[in-house]
Amino acid sequence: MSLGIILGPGNSTLFIERVTEEDEGVYRCRVANQKGAVESSAYLTVQGKQLAVGTPVSLLA
Repeated sequence: MSLGIILGPGNSTLFIERVTEEDEGVYRCRVANQKGAVESSAYLTVQGKQLAVGTPVSLLA
């Protein structure tokens, strides 16, 4: 897993390059300062590429 985290004033972003099925799961972020702390989480679902099933059909008449 190749992670990249971009921090900015008031926001941040998590990048996962070349996502694989092993990256699927819960990701949590916790932020704290002198005023307190907050935590949030999100579930990442990784879906595989759609594969063509069956024999190709010619569209030419």
